[in-house]
Amino acid sequence: MNEIVKILKNGGLVITPTDTVYGIMADATCDEAVKKVYEAKKRSFDKPLIVLVDSMEMLSDYVLEIDDKTKEIIDKYWPGPLTILFKKNDKLSKYVSNNEYVGIRKPDNKIIQDILKEFKKPVVSTSANISNHEVVSDVSKIPDELLERIDFVLDGGEIN
Repeated sequence: MNEIVKILKNGGLVITPTDTVYGIMADATCDEAVKKVYEAKKRSFDKPLIVLVDSMEMLSDYVLEIDDKTKEIIDKYWPGPLTILFKKNDKLSKYVSNNEYVGIRKPDNKIIQDILKEFKKPVVSTSANISNHEVVSDVSKIPDELLERIDFVLDGGEIN
C-alpha cells in the first residue's frame, strides 16, 4: 500500500481491483491528477467521475451537507456499491464533475479501504478501460494504450 499511496500523493495514477472491475484511482483533490484520468481514458470532461471515501468524517470534509435521510441510507448501504449524489465543496478538484454535484461511494473492498485510510483523502475512481470500451475484470485485458499512462497496477487476479 505504501507505494500506491506515495504515487497518489505525487499526482500519479494507479489501477487496483474494485468491488466490481479494475479501476483507475487518483487524488480527487488534485486538478492535474484528475485531468490525467480523463486523458488516459480518452473520456469527455462532461462525464463526471465517482469519488471514494473511507468514512463519514472524510465525506463531511468534501461535501456541503449531509441530511438525516441520507445518513440513514449511508448507515444501511455503505460500504457497498451505492453511489450517492452530494453538493460538492471546493476541496475537490474542479474536474471531478462539471456541475455542483458529485457522486460519492464508500467501497466494500478491503484494498481500497486500506488505501483510503493511509492516503487520508478521497480518490476518484473509474473503470480501467478506454472510454466506451469493454470494462475489464482481469489485468491482462487492460489495453496497452491505457497502461502507458498508469504509474502502478495492483494485480488482484480475476474479479468475478
